[in-house]
Amino acid sequence: MIDQEVTSDTSPLNCPWFAFLFTVAFAPLGLAIAQEEPAATTKGHGAAEIRIQSGNTIRAYKAACWFAIDSPDGKTLATGSADRVVRPRDVASLKAKAALRGHTGAVNFAANSPDGKHLVSGSSDGEILAWDPANGMECARLTGHIKPVRTVAFSPDGKTPAGAGVRQAVQLFDSSTGQVRTALAVETNARPVTFSPDGQFVAAGLYSGEVVDWDVATGEFERSLPGQKALVYRIVLAPDGKSIN
Repeated sequence: MIDQEVTSDTSPLNCPWFAFLFTVAFAPLGLAIAQEEPAATTKGHGAAEIRIQSGNTIRAYKAACWFAIDSPDGKTLATGSADRVVRPRDVASLKAKAALRGHTGAVNFAANSPDGKHLVSGSSDGEILAWDPANGMECARLTGHIKPVRTVAFSPDGKTPAGAGVRQAVQLFDSSTGQVRTALAVETNARPVTFSPDGQFVAAGLYSGEVVDWDVATGEFERSLPGQKALVYRIVLAPDGKSIN
């Protein structure tokens, strides 16, 4: 899909009932949302766009995007989708700075390292690729056994990327070798994965509606938090790490 800018407006920032709302991120210039209308309504792969609200003004940008992830410095939004390309975008203009090509399947999610020097992307091809966003070069391929990879995350110290998806596994990687450090077994497929602020625990949301977490150092299962009746799309940890939403 070719990027195409859309005229700004002042209508409320909402999504039609038939749209898939993929991610929400806070950018310096406003609230960024990546959404896509299903193919059934658009006779194709869906009409995707990034929408940023600042005050009462919305800027929408037609682009292939299943997610919009902000960088630590707040200057870049990374997007990706079924076109298999990761695109770091300038927050002010939303135009792509680069096209990171290497995946052979849809790019489902990405995550920045805390220092902003690396970005990892997870794909339906089963691979997690590490990139240098400064030059757009691929740094490493993290070899695991998750296919497709639904989501990725970085530990707070930037040393442990994580991936989750089907095949009933959450995997923690060693960033220095690209190899799986710990495989965390779950009873059903996992989607979101996130680390506690202190990096001691990693939590995953399951298709069963549960949220489970493990001790990062030992890989030991800690607890299961039931309560949802459908698959969990996102997990948000409180800054003190004591509660999960």
